[in-house]
Amino acid sequence: MKYLISILTLTSFMLASTLLQATGSIKGKVFDPDGLPVISAHAYVKVGANIYGSQTDIDGRFTIKPLPTGTYTLIVTFSGFDTVKVQEVEVLSGRITIMKDIHMNYRTLGVFDMVYYKDLIIIDEPSVQTIDAEFIDRLPYKGGNMLELVSAISSEVSQPEPGGDVYIRGSRSGSVVYFVDGVKTFDGNQGIPGAAIGNMRVYTGGVPAMYGDCLGGVIVVESKSYFGSGR
Repeated sequence: MKYLISILTLTSFMLASTLLQATGSIKGKVFDPDGLPVISAHAYVKVGANIYGSQTDIDGRFTIKPLPTGTYTLIVTFSGFDTVKVQEVEVLSGRITIMKDIHMNYRTLGVFDMVYYKDLIIIDEPSVQTIDAEFIDRLPYKGGNMLELVSAISSEVSQPEPGGDVYIRGSRSGSVVYFVDGVKTFDGNQGIPGAAIGNMRVYTGGVPAMYGDCLGGVIVVESKSYFGSGR
């Protein structure tokens, strides 16, 4: 009986860890030099010692999921074509990173390197402001914690008292929901310094359903991890 309870406890813990893990995905299309879809091309990224990937379908589409949040090098290979490497592909929690169309060349040099440039404006989420570790490092004021950092970069977020709660668009105290590395909380004083933040999103309206109902806004914080180096 004790053995069965131990197994159930371990299974529940593993399930909870999986649900709380911040993950996203990558989608894209692969074409040949003539603009035709490349079928069965292998698209993958390396996550530590593991490889996550998929093959393109008859339309040249591929989807890689789930992926821990971080920055990766996307590699696309197919017989008879140069290998394509797309650097700096960022994966965010709960989001799909949609690649621009990838065009492969017939085999010449062997490897073709590209750099991924993310869109500055997210069309499907106009009420969200996103910053990453690179942006934070460029700020003259990084903030003693995440609340100070949020109030410093967004005009729609205010912090009337130093060290106190933040207010989004004039909402009352306690109406802001925080997700810190996948864990939901109503307490923003987590003591996370700006230098430890890998990515942060501030929803001031149009909050996605997966974050639930809230009267103020949502602040999603992901701390830096090994995978954030993307190599």
